[in-house]
Amino acid sequence: MIYTNDFKALTDIVHYLNRAENEKYFVDKCEKMFSSLESIIGLYIDYAIKENKLSDFAKKQLEANRLSINNKFSETVNSILKNSEKSNLINSKSFKEIIFYTPLIMSDAVLEHKRYNPDDISEELREKASITHKRLIDNYNSPRRRDDIIITSLCKLLYEVRSNMKHCGKTPYGPDQDKSKRDEEICKLIHPTLSEIINIVLEKPNDKLLLYGTLKTGKSNSSILDNYRNNVKNVSIWGFIEMENNLPYYTFSISSSQNEIQAELIYNNDLNTHFDKLDEFEGTTYRRIKVPFKNENQVEIGHVYEKNVV
Repeated sequence: MIYTNDFKALTDIVHYLNRAENEKYFVDKCEKMFSSLESIIGLYIDYAIKENKLSDFAKKQLEANRLSINNKFSETVNSILKNSEKSNLINSKSFKEIIFYTPLIMSDAVLEHKRYNPDDISEELREKASITHKRLIDNYNSPRRRDDIIITSLCKLLYEVRSNMKHCGKTPYGPDQDKSKRDEEICKLIHPTLSEIINIVLEKPNDKLLLYGTLKTGKSNSSILDNYRNNVKNVSIWGFIEMENNLPYYTFSISSSQNEIQAELIYNNDLNTHFDKLDEFEGTTYRRIKVPFKNENQVEIGHVYEKNVV
């Protein structure tokens, strides 16, 4: 990664992301994705401070000891995403679904501060509690629209959703019976956009597949990936391989961080659309996970098929 080669930190990040993939409910998926994102933000901000790459606004916030997690989030995303990536994100279907979602997403912190009655929320309180979502919409519809401002507003809304997940829905009038349903619906709404942001700030692991067995170039099943083999490189992964029924089974292991296995990296923008078919081909004895790998002098993240221990 450009901003870190910390193997342990990247291992923790992929641990949360792999767990998120296995969760049934979107609240649980997003909770683990936000945990990984907070680690990413910390790594990037530390890098930006060390390399003097913070924006002027972030520098002033830091000097005043006011660089909040919200500001760190938007600083990270705005700094890492290229202009074209910001534009693609803002024009994506999943982002537009957030823009046109009704009723507007409300801040649980505002609701609880006002000691709300979940069965009788006034229009005035709804307006106050949904100001973050409203600002995102206003920035999106502005005639002087700027992508960086929209991304900043999006980050604030996503982190508000993160904060909402930590509230229990307790009110002076009894529990908010609709909170769990509301949180699940909103997490389902933001999940694709949150996934894409994490994919980009991790330098697009969804475009990277690591091969160590029969899918490698020249091996028995290599033809399955011939259409995606336009960008291939030799790299290293950590862990160990066991042979069962004449098939190699890889297991990622942090305790085997000194045990490097030679692998073949395929980098292709269309790989993500092929994963479902590839998962079906590999079968239930394998599972696809994200792992850190060594590409020359840098540690990156990509997908690999690991032994599926049921």
